Amino acid sequence: MAVDVQKWFNEDFGTGLVRHADEARKVDFKFQINITGDGGGEWGVDPEARKVEHGHPGAAHLTITMDSSTFAKVHDNPRQALVQGFFAGHIKMTGATSAGETFADLLQLAKQQAQQRVDGHPGRQRTPAAPAPQSPLGPGSPPAGLHSGPHATPPSPPRSTRPRRAGTRRAPRACSCPPRASPRGLRPSPGRGRPGACVRCRRSRR
Repeated sequence: MAVDVQKWFNEDFGTGLVRHADEARKVDFKFQINITGDGGGEWGVDPEARKVEHGHPGAAHLTITMDSSTFAKVHDNPRQALVQGFFAGHIKMTGATSAGETFADLLQLAKQQAQQRVDGHPGRQRTPAAPAPQSPLGPGSPPAGLHSGPHATPPSPPRSTRPRRAGTRRAPRACSCPPRASPRGLRPSPGRGRPGACVRCRRSRR
């Protein structure tokens, strides 16, 4: 995969070292990186100070030289591509060659920070959205919490779908009105002629 060498060393690499300062300050090696070809350049890397400088700052323990196409492979797979490129003659190392793997580890740390910046949430992981609350009345019912509150109307219970048998009538409901203080008390309901019917609701007393 193609990589912008200038942007990587001038922005992303230094930002990654600052983000992972605890790991970077443990590295007591300094590196001089020389990239030839299109978009190449020269940079000095000081992990302990968490900075990447353009040019030749000096006092480097290891100098690594490669072309831009080889660096694209090292950027994608730091450890493996660095070793393969060294033995294939595409990468030249001068100085403490044993620090090459340490430089590959620094590239990997900086890549993680660069990927988080692309996702738009540096240093954070996305939190999955919480599932919608389920209604205790089953599927097809309003979500839980819809009928909550002091002025909310509770859901009506489902009506019975049992068919009524032909020729049957429901028993009349009995009166539940409180006894009236009128001296008339109970009297026949007008129009119905049932003695003992309530004057208010015209239903039979219990």
